[in-house]
Amino acid sequence: MLIPRPKVTIERLKEVMRYEPETGRLEWKVRISCHNPGEHAGCVKMDGYVYVNLDKNRMFGHRMAWALYYGRWPEHQLDHINGVRSDNRIENLREVTGSVNQHNRRDMIRKNGSLKGTSFRKKIGLWKAEIIIDGKRFHLGMFPSEKAAHEMYVEAKAIAAKLDRAAPLQQVEKDN
Repeated sequence: MLIPRPKVTIERLKEVMRYEPETGRLEWKVRISCHNPGEHAGCVKMDGYVYVNLDKNRMFGHRMAWALYYGRWPEHQLDHINGVRSDNRIENLREVTGSVNQHNRRDMIRKNGSLKGTSFRKKIGLWKAEIIIDGKRFHLGMFPSEKAAHEMYVEAKAIAAKLDRAAPLQQVEKDN
C-alpha cells in the first residue's frame, strides 16, 4: 500500500528544517511560530513516535527525516529497525511494505489475551497456528496447547522476517 504524500513539499521542508542523520535530530533552520533556529523540532507522543507540526500539518518525524535525507517522501511505510519509535537515525530507518512492518511488532499478546498467531478450535479441542504474509493467510498446524501453537507462529515469523531482509523493498540512493 502506498502512503499518501504530505501537503508539505520537500522544498518547504528543506527551507525550514535541518536533519542530523547520525543522531536522528530534527531542528528548525528558521524561526517558525514560537520556535527559534537551532531548536529541537517535534515531540515524542504517548505512542512513542516523534511528531512535528509544520504549516498546520502534523507529521511523523521519521518520515520528515527520510525526506530530508533522500530528497523524496517515502512511498511505503518506514520501519524503525531497532523497534524504538523515537530513534530516527537514518541507519535505523528502512522503507518496507505494511506486511513486513507488521512482522516487526513487539506485541505477542493480543487484546483478547490470547497469544498472537493462535486461535482455539473448541469443536476439536486444539489450538490453531496461522500467519498472514502479504495479505495471505497460511495455516501452520493444529496443536494441543496455545504455547505450542504460538511457538510455531514465532518460528514462521522469524523465517518470514529473514526472507524480507533478504529481499529489501528497494535500494535508495541519497539525493545530493
